[in-house]
Amino acid sequence: MFKNGDQGQGYYKDARCTAADATTLPPQPVAPPAEVRLSLLHRRCGAPPELIEVALECGLSSPEEVQVDVTSEHVCVLSSKGWSSSVSVPLKYPVRPAQAQGWLDKGTLTIRLPIAAA
Repeated sequence: MFKNGDQGQGYYKDARCTAADATTLPPQPVAPPAEVRLSLLHRRCGAPPELIEVALECGLSSPEEVQVDVTSEHVCVLSSKGWSSSVSVPLKYPVRPAQAQGWLDKGTLTIRLPIAAA
């Protein structure tokens, strides 16, 4: 608090405040994961791929913390409120994002996107 005290006018610690009263700053965004693994999954050997799998170590506690968008240019864009920027993953094939599946296991987020029929 700002007041006139024993050492003159200035800022003094308010004796009425406790550590529990102190406000904390919200967590600052961190850099998004740098490494993304992209895989094509086939049902049969030699057949065209059926799924694209995107995996990244994200350190998040829930898959709901990540927003997944697929652009018309076949780019998977991953974003989170906890990241300072989004992650763009170019996909080789057009996909059906409405049928995507995702899960989080031991800090690794995995998203499977079915490839759209040609």
